[in-house]
Amino acid sequence: MNEPTSKERALAMLAASRGRLRARMVPAPEPPDGTPTLPRRLRVMWRYWRRRLADTPAATLAMAGVHEMWLHHPWRPLVLRTQRELDQNVMPTLRRHPWLAFGGALALGAGVAVARPWRWKVFTERWRPMRRRATRWLIVQVARAPLRTALAALFASLAVPAAAEATAEAAEAASEPETPIPDPVIPEPVN
Repeated sequence: MNEPTSKERALAMLAASRGRLRARMVPAPEPPDGTPTLPRRLRVMWRYWRRRLADTPAATLAMAGVHEMWLHHPWRPLVLRTQRELDQNVMPTLRRHPWLAFGGALALGAGVAVARPWRWKVFTERWRPMRRRATRWLIVQVARAPLRTALAALFASLAVPAAAEATAEAAEAASEPETPIPDPVIPEPVN
């Protein structure tokens, strides 16, 4: 029987290792629990902002809180089911007819802009008291200690990098020697 040479065994081990690494690094197209994924652009943008805000402790806490809230939100199953149905039924049609989808979105946007439903009396009468209540609620929330502490931590964590950058710029400007500015030479008028 032909046994593989050491070079062939090494190449097979390398290929298997690459396959395991690829399987671990490249995400599956859809999670195993069947929940739909976000479009690629949104996933990339989400990862970018998560990495960017990971240095800010208050933002990390806020993101963790929002994620935890979403995991236990009562509307989550409905949103995921709706997204799955849209992915299966509407997205293929939109991919087949992109110009028709663009035209429909354009017509819908123009219709809303022309109709201006936010100025209709029905909506203004209904939303005015709600706006007042929301403003009062927000003022009460800001007056409470936990939210004040969270806001203070957020602003402090955002101010530290800016202050450090300003200090570094001032130190750099102070370390540069000043060059004397030569006196301007004024030519004498010719008679």
